[in-house]
Amino acid sequence: AQVARRVEVLAQEDVENAPASGDCGLVSNLELSVPRGATVNVRIQEGDVEASGVAELTVNNLSGDVDARAVSRTADLSTMSGDISLSDSKGRARPRAVSGRAEAQALAALAAGDTFEATSTSGDVTLSGVGHTRVSGATISGSVHLEGALARGGTYEFKTIFGDVTLALPAD
Repeated sequence: AQVARRVEVLAQEDVENAPASGDCGLVSNLELSVPRGATVNVRIQEGDVEASGVAELTVNNLSGDVDARAVSRTADLSTMSGDISLSDSKGRARPRAVSGRAEAQALAALAAGDTFEATSTSGDVTLSGVGHTRVSGATISGSVHLEGALARGGTYEFKTIFGDVTLALPAD
């Protein structure tokens, strides 16, 4: 038996036309169970995405929240309208929201070159316990907040145009 290397699920809301071959029509909730350590790519126009326990996760969402946990290698998350939350993960991470918050907590680098970059155009960027040595957070209209220890030899860059940058660092 051969193992599938890729599974593609297409869902659409079109009450006037039947789904094309390979499409699955309107879906209010879609739940997929994939092997731990899988690579998952999600493209969605409207709806929330929750994912956990995968090695690599890429999400492109036009409208809805993204909640990712326990990603073990790479998290590349984006939404045009919604909030992004990334937690308990390792490796390179890039949460990006256009209109919404970008939040991250309990993250660690997996390799020396792993970077963390969180952005929002209109929303806050909140980071807690991000252990990467290269960290950036930026928003145009919102605040950037970092809580936790800085990595030895780390490079940090935080920017906002209309908001505050707040660092809550431990005493030691």
